[in-house]
Amino acid sequence: MPKIRYILNFLENHPLKPKKVHVGLNSGDEIGEHLTIFYGNLPNKLNSNQYSIPAQHLVFSETVYPSLMLSANSYQYQNFTLWSVERRASEHNQFIDNQRFGFDLIEMLFFHLSRYEEYHAPDFERNWNDELPTQKHFLVQNRLHYQPVVDQLVYCFWKSLGFDIEKKSTTFRLSHDIDVLQKFPNIQRSIRSLASAVKAHKNVAMAKNVAKAWYQTKQKIIPDPFDTFEWLLTEKPMEKVIYFMAGGETRFDNHYQIDGSAVGAIIQKAQKRGYEIGLHPSYNAYLKLDLLLQEKAKLARVAKQEITCNRMHYLRYSFHKTAKIIEMGGIQEDSTMGYQDAIGFRCGTGFGYHLYDFENEKATKFLEVPMVVMDCGLLSEVGYDVGKASELLTQFLQDNQFLTKITFNFHNSIFDPARVEEKALKSLYLKLLDLFSSI
Repeated sequence: MPKIRYILNFLENHPLKPKKVHVGLNSGDEIGEHLTIFYGNLPNKLNSNQYSIPAQHLVFSETVYPSLMLSANSYQYQNFTLWSVERRASEHNQFIDNQRFGFDLIEMLFFHLSRYEEYHAPDFERNWNDELPTQKHFLVQNRLHYQPVVDQLVYCFWKSLGFDIEKKSTTFRLSHDIDVLQKFPNIQRSIRSLASAVKAHKNVAMAKNVAKAWYQTKQKIIPDPFDTFEWLLTEKPMEKVIYFMAGGETRFDNHYQIDGSAVGAIIQKAQKRGYEIGLHPSYNAYLKLDLLLQEKAKLARVAKQEITCNRMHYLRYSFHKTAKIIEMGGIQEDSTMGYQDAIGFRCGTGFGYHLYDFENEKATKFLEVPMVVMDCGLLSEVGYDVGKASELLTQFLQDNQFLTKITFNFHNSIFDPARVEEKALKSLYLKLLDLFSSI
């Protein structure tokens, strides 16, 4: 069955898998040199080197089950609480007992990794952007998106089979989406910025901050508030990507010209500091291959390098169309799978993996690196209160010190005096860079 093979390949390539171990299921298909796992057709008695996983035929059935009809049941393993995806609620479960796993972990993994609920979401549940809203996601409904439920399960799966695997520390990846270069490019934008500050915060203090920033910028006392690149772009040797826009056809695009001298200087700075240059396709490119190809070619000419990585603008993604566009566009790595209005593990994992192509019943060719923490998602959760954002992020990082990977996304334009206490947010960001430096 292609879906089962897809999960076995995921387990085979997961960073937490023990070395020199082959993943197999059912009689005669061994794991390593001595273990056999039965899936579905379970024997009444298991030998000492045999294990079993029950098949519930839920996600792998012909019937589509909305996430509201599914339950997240807790299962204990040592000091871990693991979570299933099942038809009925239950309590006080053991992850493994007498070599028998308590739930269908194969379907659970497929549900999260394939984005089953998003692919099958009915039209009436989708929002204006043709997406399943964050609050309707299974993990969010069950308050499980703050932990990598997939990565934790993979670790406990191998541990429960007797393998002595390392509890690896979490790794980090830094990225930036460059949507706009200047806050005050002209007087019209300046007036709109002042008006939005008053409307959003309903106080004079924030409006004064904007007016002061505008005056100091025009007098060249300070750089434009969005010109944050000198300290935004870190020199720390770590995984890091910066995504640029190179075109568009809507009011959400074309805030700068990719072949302008200002962009060229930023690209050169990013390249010197070890950043991969990626494409941030325009608003409609997630449905239009021609747009993606045009923009990719423009960025490649300016950056003087091949462009192989990508993150969709506004995280727009059609589970029926976008994967094909990404593949036909020659993109090898995407990083769109994250939340716009929250932080957390949208796919249950922070590690890169291949999404599932439901139409062709196989894994996609490109690697999906989930985005776990985006600045505006973090701030949205706490009403743009930087102090509360710092508390939330600190707790999140404390809870996820091991067994996953966390990809951050900070825009150069998030440090906006019209929306947030930008000095406090800059301090939070620089502390985060210090954390990266200490690892």
